[in-house]
Amino acid sequence: DLQANKFAQQKTLLQHRPREYHLLTKYYVHESPAAIKPSKHYSYPLYGLPKDEAALSYEEAEKNPRLIRYRFGKQAILKGALNNYSVPVLAYFNREDLEAALMEGTVVARFQNGQKTKIFNVHRNNHIAYHPNLKPYAQERYWFFREVDGIKGYGKDADHKISVVPTATFAGNLADLGLGRLLLVRYKNNKGLMLGKIGVLADTGGAFDHNLYQLDYLAGVYPGRESFNRATKNLPDYVQVWLL
Repeated sequence: DLQANKFAQQKTLLQHRPREYHLLTKYYVHESPAAIKPSKHYSYPLYGLPKDEAALSYEEAEKNPRLIRYRFGKQAILKGALNNYSVPVLAYFNREDLEAALMEGTVVARFQNGQKTKIFNVHRNNHIAYHPNLKPYAQERYWFFREVDGIKGYGKDADHKISVVPTATFAGNLADLGLGRLLLVRYKNNKGLMLGKIGVLADTGGAFDHNLYQLDYLAGVYPGRESFNRATKNLPDYVQVWLL
């Protein structure tokens, strides 16, 4: 409750959270059209790891503050700050789809002109913290991605990430609750019946630092927020949580 109260003034859902209930947010794997080359409709690049650390392990990169990755915030990157650096572009998206990829951490890219579909997952970030009181478009945290062979959850680096299953995965505060914890969430549906979902705590994010009042449910793979919202409209905002 003390943690939730710190942000309740800016977040309406926290203001109405019942005592002894957790806030349940929902996330999804974003699927969207993409292009190999920039165009009028696909003008925002999704970057891979800069070349200056391509051969560095996570531990080696963390000790080198002069890397390209640490030099810019998201707003500068979107304006072209990386254009003159050796940074590979994995795909081009429109702004909405790029923001969805940055927010959700994974994007299923359906390339045009018969190119194969690829999955990209976050690799390393620019070390700017997620700001809980800023809207997603205004954030300065930026993620660099890499191609992966499936939907991924927690891992300190792309080489260490675990594979996860939609509808059976929760994101949360791994530091305090523990990776791999089996959770049961219970809630009443719109008919007043008590329902439950069991899942594994297998993902996290900057929003969960010092945050024990919230869980994030991986609802599935959707081509946009509208279809995601339709699929999750009957899920509640507040749930009871048990650690199994």
